[in-house]
Amino acid sequence: MKRGIDMEDMSISKRNTLITQIKNGETERIDKGTEYDVPDYIGDISKVLFYNSSLNITNEYKNDGLCKFEGDVVFSVMLQSEDESINCVNIVNGFSGEIGFESSADVKLDYVIENDSVKAVNKRKLSCKCTVAVHSALNNIVNSEIDVKNNSEDASLQVLSGDIKTLKEHFGVEDEIECRYNIELDSNYPEIGRIIFCDVKPCVTDIRAGVDSVNIRGVNNITVLFSDVNGEIYSYRKKDELNETVNCIGCASDMGCRCNVHVKEIDAISQTNSFGEEKNIELVYKSQISAVAAENIYANACSDAFSPKYDISIEKANINSSVYSDMLFGNFTFSQSKPYGGENAECEAVYYDSKAKITSFGQNDNKKVIIEGLAIFNVLLKSNGRIEAQREEFPFKYETNIESDKELEPFVSVGVISENVRFDNDKISYEAEISINGYFTETENHEIVTTVNFNEEKTRNNDYLTLYYPDGESLWDIAKANGVASEKILIANDCDEKTLIERNVIIIPSNF
Repeated sequence: MKRGIDMEDMSISKRNTLITQIKNGETERIDKGTEYDVPDYIGDISKVLFYNSSLNITNEYKNDGLCKFEGDVVFSVMLQSEDESINCVNIVNGFSGEIGFESSADVKLDYVIENDSVKAVNKRKLSCKCTVAVHSALNNIVNSEIDVKNNSEDASLQVLSGDIKTLKEHFGVEDEIECRYNIELDSNYPEIGRIIFCDVKPCVTDIRAGVDSVNIRGVNNITVLFSDVNGEIYSYRKKDELNETVNCIGCASDMGCRCNVHVKEIDAISQTNSFGEEKNIELVYKSQISAVAAENIYANACSDAFSPKYDISIEKANINSSVYSDMLFGNFTFSQSKPYGGENAECEAVYYDSKAKITSFGQNDNKKVIIEGLAIFNVLLKSNGRIEAQREEFPFKYETNIESDKELEPFVSVGVISENVRFDNDKISYEAEISINGYFTETENHEIVTTVNFNEEKTRNNDYLTLYYPDGESLWDIAKANGVASEKILIANDCDEKTLIERNVIIIPSNF
């Protein structure tokens, strides 16, 4: 707490101080499962090549200590039929739930898919299952107040104020942006027969707060899988710049920021070029972008109090406040190899994608931050003329240079900037450049006055009292500086020496 030196006259009433405390709340897990009959245009299922699952949150409603939420789990599934044709289907399964929280708190929800799976039940039916974990973080507003206890109408109180550093978060207006991207295939690609699958994965690499706004930069990784007129499969990969600004009232520079970018409603249409060939693709997708900026502000709290007329006793309490600690921007390269086939195997990765997720966060003995997670690769291989699919998960560990002597709370996200799958003799190599960004908070402890009790039977002679604001001096130093015996100072303040030197303001009695 910062020490103040200005005394404020205060009538006998309560004083409120609002302090932010961010703390972990509850985690609600929702098991979802659905069965899906493949449409008639798709042949009998031979195998599930690979799948991705994503979340689309459609509604959050908060009221009276209860947060209700609704959304969809979207499974994108690539199938191979018995006639060896490949198709992709999107399966949507709705979910809803609720989480209770303290009514004085602002709750933020994070949604994560756990343990997803897609299997063929028979030749015409798929079974899709997953667990949606909904985790709440409480931005708790603590109402700290001074309880003043007395019965005298003419009593007054002087309060020594201090500043408590605490966190304030500015929430951006969620924007939905429609993007159009035109792809012109060059001579290395054949004419398009059919578009099988398209995907856009955003990755945020930089977040910066400006005046009333947050700027988000990164890349959109675009992939389109298509077949030519003969049924051969090809993929097109491209990076598109991500550069969007979200309105966020109250923002200033040098704030901690975090954001969420979610792509939905992707569609790709093949078109003819100027030569009449089906070699152009129009990709249309919508992005939902939201942002939060965090800054430290100072809340005024009571650090000490004095009554000019009556003796008083003071009760204090320790209180914690959450404060913004540091930003984190980090990129690192992940690489892992595994044996595949043999020296004579002819392999080609006709399609691949990857994603990263954080599994744990902690600090080592030196208080350095360690983030652990998984890099997940889906690969569609053409091996000896046949299509195969692989799904690999590799653990990674990232250690930052941020150091703190306090426990940190993370608000971080992870994404893939670029990815590659290649063959080297009898090995398959998986590579990804992974981005981690966000900010950390830490907890500060403060001692504040909570209760003031008046002793109306013991009054002071104001003509012979002065106030002194110590600055680390000993009792002997204070007594010498004011020409008053140490014992008299202890009697006037009704405390021992240890308590006295910890106070922000003390009473100096007259020496007469």
